[in-house]
Formats: sequence, structure tokens, C-alpha cells
Amino acid sequence: MLKSLPFLLFLLTSVELFATEFETQIQLEEYQTHSIPIADGSQWQFQSRYELPITLDAVESYAKHQQLEIKIQERSFNQSSGGGGCGHSPACIIVLPFYLLDMLTADTVTLDQVSFYHQSEWQIDMFYSRPHGQLVRIKSDTISMLSSTLIQQTIIGENQQAMVQLSQQLIAQLPKLQTTEELSLFKKELSGMSYPVQNLPFNVLNG
Repeated sequence: MLKSLPFLLFLLTSVELFATEFETQIQLEEYQTHSIPIADGSQWQFQSRYELPITLDAVESYAKHQQLEIKIQERSFNQSSGGGGCGHSPACIIVLPFYLLDMLTADTVTLDQVSFYHQSEWQIDMFYSRPHGQLVRIKSDTISMLSSTLIQQTIIGENQQAMVQLSQQLIAQLPKLQTTEELSLFKKELSGMSYPVQNLPFNVLNG
């Protein structure tokens, strides 16, 4: 599997993307890093290529600054059934950061969905955890949010580029992995990596 990774990454970087005017406007020249403290005293790193609100508290000021309208609604998602719900599959590790692993143990998860509009035209949906108020999911045509428990990091970027960025950072950690558990997690995260365009990690129960 590792031998084919360079070719896979090359293919991903060669795919042409079509961003909306809004997405182009909020795109940054390079990744910016935000750190969030987690329970064990370490830091979870958010690396984002886009200017987006990482916390729910920042949504209103962000919308005002970007001249956007917002709609906030409570959404419940079922993790235990089939279909779009991945339950405890490796893909979940990519979707949800470590500091929100308690969400994986619940059959039903409730999130705050924030829909952003410009002149009544939908731009992007962002989902925030309860009661943490941390960004856990993005619904967009061209922007993906991928996370790794192994390196405690979340990447927000263009669909293929986000996958490439996280894959490269995971592979860079391979020589440092020493335990069977670390190697197993590395394999799960890398093999389960994908960019889910306009798909959610759970089955929608309402809305």
C-alpha cells in the first residue's frame, strides 16, 4: 500500500476544482494553525486554508464581517444504523477529532448546523458540537475537513488538497511510530481517508 502512495497523491493533486466566488474570497494564501486544548493537556491543531469560524461563538461576528446571512438549527444524527452512518468505522476517525470521541459512543448526536447565505443564496454549512461549540463537520462542494487522531490534527482545505495535506503529514510520522497500536491506527486512518462531498458521517433524523 505504501509504495502506491506517491502516485495516488500525484493523481489527487492533478484533479481540477471549481470553487465558488465565496470560497475563493475566503481562501488564504497558506494554511493557518489554531490550537485547541484537550483533556489530556495536549493541543489539537486546526490547519485551515480558509477563513472560517472554528467555534460557534465566532459565527455571528464572522457572518457580519463577510456580509453573510446565517440560519442556525439543531440537527440530530443517528450513528448506529447503516447507510451514511459509519458508526465506529475507520472513516469516523478521519471525521471526528479525538477531543470529541465521546460523540462516537452515543447512538444519537445533536449538532448545531449553521447555514451561510449571501443574498439568499446558500454558500456553506458548518456543524458544531454540543456543548463544546467546536467545528466538527463542513458541507461544501469543494471544501473538506479531515482529521487524524494519531497526529491530533484537523485539515480544512480543498477536497483533494486536504486529503493530500493530511496524508503527507501522516506518512511523515511513520518512522516515529513505535507501538503496534500506533501502527494500527496509522493504517486505519490512511486507508479510511476520503473527502466526503456533501455527505454527512451520520444518518439524519430530523431536518
